[in-house]
Amino acid sequence: MRASGAVTSATTVVGALLCGALTMAAAGRTTTSTFRADDPLQREPETQDASGVKPVTIGLLVDLSTNLFSSPGADTLPAVRAGNINTIDEVPDSNWFTNRILARPLTLAEAARGGGGAGPGPAPGPWTVVAEKSSGAAPGFTMQDTAGETWFVSLDARGYPESATGALVVSNRIFWTLGYWVPDTALTRIRPEQVLIGDTATVRPPSGKPRPMRAADLDEVWARAQSLADGSFRAVAARRLPGRPLGGFRYFGTRPDDPNDIVPHEHRRELRALKVFGAWTNLVDIKAGNTLDMLVTENGRSIVRHYLQDVGSTFGAGALGPHEFDEGWEYLFDADLTLKRLASLGFFIQPWQTATYASHPAIGPFESTLFDPIAWRPRVPSAALRHAQSSTAPTTPAAPTPTTWRRH
Repeated sequence: MRASGAVTSATTVVGALLCGALTMAAAGRTTTSTFRADDPLQREPETQDASGVKPVTIGLLVDLSTNLFSSPGADTLPAVRAGNINTIDEVPDSNWFTNRILARPLTLAEAARGGGGAGPGPAPGPWTVVAEKSSGAAPGFTMQDTAGETWFVSLDARGYPESATGALVVSNRIFWTLGYWVPDTALTRIRPEQVLIGDTATVRPPSGKPRPMRAADLDEVWARAQSLADGSFRAVAARRLPGRPLGGFRYFGTRPDDPNDIVPHEHRRELRALKVFGAWTNLVDIKAGNTLDMLVTENGRSIVRHYLQDVGSTFGAGALGPHEFDEGWEYLFDADLTLKRLASLGFFIQPWQTATYASHPAIGPFESTLFDPIAWRPRVPSAALRHAQSSTAPTTPAAPTPTTWRRH
């Protein structure tokens, strides 16, 4: 009987404590609301007109030097949570990122098609070259098809068939599926006799003074590229992005003249996530020069949309052929590793030096046995990647988010 009475008494006490806790919780909800009527935010508010944003040029050497020999973004707390997440710890849609996988079931056919919603590849018929290739090391040019659309064409480097074009197309589809804004690309073939030089096409030789493009300039492009057995060339054509180009974005800080760019880039979760997705695909060339901001019109306002313009240096291949064996394992410069090699007279061995790679010429050196995603490195350090953190890591509260971001 005593035992029964004790159980009954304990049950009564527990019940009373639960009732008290629920009562206090209810009282707390009436005074301080954790969630608001529009929570969780499904789209990042970008309410300000950005028509005043001006184009900027981020020099390659300046960008590389800044990230290799200094620590941009280090003045912010290293363990701060991402600043662009909603109340359920997810990234809302924005002109940085779109939740394509979570919004609805995404079919394999959609993932394989990528961002080609604007239509198929270049229209049938001859291509007219309107300019030389403006960025990237791969042989190529800028052209217009018979429908008047502008495309940026990249070819495989001589000696490496399917290498650059394969990596670019596959990685482009992967990053589109993951949610990033990337150009619409199409894999195609072209014969030199189908390519004409436009009347206004120019090139900028080493002298720096533009001049009209000549047939010899185009011949040089074909000479650097890998032809197929029938004399045609495999190519990736990237459709011109909509809007006005503004130059690339940095992986730290904000764009000062964009009123909607208020979360430091090193604290944007989708940019931090490139630590994971970059390691998975071996996207070693993460830099401002491979990004592009475009000024577009959205709901009657000018808004800046942020693209990963070039994700082609993936798996084991780059624009000019296979990656170096240390890519994905080491930065271009690492003072600590340099000192260790000097002190050991070169006997300090890294895992990549003992790895075994399968022979896939179109893929390059890409292996999984020794691969360590935590130890993975792009060519150059990135502030956003340095701030990436495990969901279980101890962190400080999220960086203060301006009211204009949270609620408008």
